[in-house]
Amino acid sequence: MNIQVDTFVHGAHKKEVCEDYALSGLQPFPHIIVSDGCSASEHSDIGSRLLCHVTQKLLVNLFESEAISWSQFGMKVIENCDSLRWEMGVKQDVLDATLLFGVVKENRIWVYVYGDGHVM
Repeated sequence: MNIQVDTFVHGAHKKEVCEDYALSGLQPFPHIIVSDGCSASEHSDIGSRLLCHVTQKLLVNLFESEAISWSQFGMKVIENCDSLRWEMGVKQDVLDATLLFGVVKENRIWVYVYGDGHVM
C-alpha cells in the first residue's frame, strides 16, 4: 500500500492567534494528528502544539505487544503535556484542546478522538 500524508492549517479568521495545529508523518507508521485549541482559554495554541508533538512521539507505544487502550494512551499524552507545560511555567488551561489522530497499521485505519471533536 502506497500512503502519502500531509497537513495544512489555514490562518484564524478574526483572531490574532490560530489555536489549531496539525502534524503528519510516515514513521513509525502513517499518521495525521490534529488539535483544535479552545479560543476561550489563553495560549491554547501552545497546548495544541504540545498535544500534537507528544502524541507523535508516543505513537511508537500505541501498538506494542500489549496494545495500549484509548484511555491509557490519552492519559500518557496528557501527563507528558502537563509536565512540559509546568516546566514552561504556563497555566494548565493551555491544554484545553481537542485532539484527533489517525494511523494506518496493518492495512487498518485507527482513529482516536479526545475532546469535543468528531470524525465523519
